[in-house]
Amino acid sequence: DKRTSFYQTLSAKAEVIEFKPVYENQVARFVLDEARRMKLSLDESAAQTLASLMGRDLSAVVSELEKLSLYVHPNTRITEKNVVDLVSAGLVDNIFAITNLLGLKKHAAAHALFTRMREQGEPLIKIITLIINHFRKLLLAHTHLVERASQQDLMKVLGVPQFFLKDYTEQVRQFSLLELQTIFKKLMKLSEQVRESGVSPDLCFENFLK
Repeated sequence: DKRTSFYQTLSAKAEVIEFKPVYENQVARFVLDEARRMKLSLDESAAQTLASLMGRDLSAVVSELEKLSLYVHPNTRITEKNVVDLVSAGLVDNIFAITNLLGLKKHAAAHALFTRMREQGEPLIKIITLIINHFRKLLLAHTHLVERASQQDLMKVLGVPQFFLKDYTEQVRQFSLLELQTIFKKLMKLSEQVRESGVSPDLCFENFLK
């Protein structure tokens, strides 16, 4: 709290630096900057694909760049194919799978997949955040498909490479606009519930599916 005497005393005697989380559309730039620091060469499409796969988990981005560096050694150029071939997309694949199951109203299977992801050690907040982000993109895609946006416009609005565009456009056709809006609101409520201490994540997810 910058209004407290403690903060004012601290700021007078030291330099205060705030580390804000990056926005989703800033991750690809972070990938390029980090690759440059590691003396690696990435094109824009490779950086965007890696950003789409890893989300805003910057430590995971760095870890995957280190793996890619070893993978292409002694070369220093990393292509989009290298990213697709090597980077583990298991979590992202599971998010697409959960969305498909929700679209098909296979709620028991969606809950089973959610439970399996938790048992595999995926952080709860990360799972929920990725699902929310996924449905936000589906809402954007629905709006722009109705307006007959071009593929290039869709890629720009969604912040995804062409590699993922087909998956989003196929999924969005499983839902009406009202269904997407309803699910998104329920997901935001779920996000609030799982942050409350003493609340069972499984129970929260079950309530979300009702």
